[in-house]
Amino acid sequence: TGWEPLKLSAYWMFIRDARSRNDTFLGWPGDHIERWLGYDDYSVTNLHTVGLRAFGRTGGFDYDWEVAYQFGDADAVGVRFVQNGYGDDGAKWNHWGTDLEVGYRFDAKWSPRVFAAFTYFEGQDNRDLNFWEWLNPFRKGQASVSFNRLFSDKNYCPTLNDNGDLSNFMNARIGVQVRPTDKISLMLRTGWNWVDEPFAWPAHVRFGRTRIPINPAWAFWDQTSDDYLGNTTCIVATYHYSEDLRFTLYYGRLFAGSGVRDGNFIHNHGLAFDGGIRKDDVDYAFAWMVLGF
Repeated sequence: TGWEPLKLSAYWMFIRDARSRNDTFLGWPGDHIERWLGYDDYSVTNLHTVGLRAFGRTGGFDYDWEVAYQFGDADAVGVRFVQNGYGDDGAKWNHWGTDLEVGYRFDAKWSPRVFAAFTYFEGQDNRDLNFWEWLNPFRKGQASVSFNRLFSDKNYCPTLNDNGDLSNFMNARIGVQVRPTDKISLMLRTGWNWVDEPFAWPAHVRFGRTRIPINPAWAFWDQTSDDYLGNTTCIVATYHYSEDLRFTLYYGRLFAGSGVRDGNFIHNHGLAFDGGIRKDDVDYAFAWMVLGF
């Protein structure tokens, strides 16, 4: 602190999870042989997140930019990707995340503020196989590790259920905010959403909601989902009853893109599947009361 146009916050967060991870339970002789062969050899899960946030305001301009890098042993993720009996005991975090917003507030009635923002959570999707991986009978699973949202509850896209911790995800948005009174604020926002690394289905043909695989045995033959999830437009009204209590009304519409119809892994830090049936648009509304103490 000390200079209004620029404030800095730097951090390092370390999470260690020492729970035992195993693909098999073969006793001492079997475990010794597996480790000698390089199988079922999970280490302690270590996740390091280092980040920098810069924010401030000058005149009518304001900005808030945070960038974070994650690294460490992702064995808690690798154990979920099993092939030929074994998961990925060498999975690593090596991912970036960023969130940037810039705005300008006009000195006019209702104090209008316009803003633009961009969010990116790096992802992976290694669920597809190439021809040589498909031929290898000893291949272990290869994990799909994405940026982990940790304990964040910031919701970037309610119509896509961001409470599921969207990752493997990109979002660009613009909007305007006004304050008709000291206690009431209104926001109109529109944004565009993409998948960072789309999912590859086994080759198939579609009939309505049904996918019919062409040759399920040829796992190397696949079709990649579209990466565009669609446009989301919303209006948010907030009544600030006091410093500790506020009421919010939200209405949003998702103009679904082909990435919703095709389906992708974007929830639960890129480990849970979303979509994959239709390309229907979605309306979403809710009322929310927040009490701080």
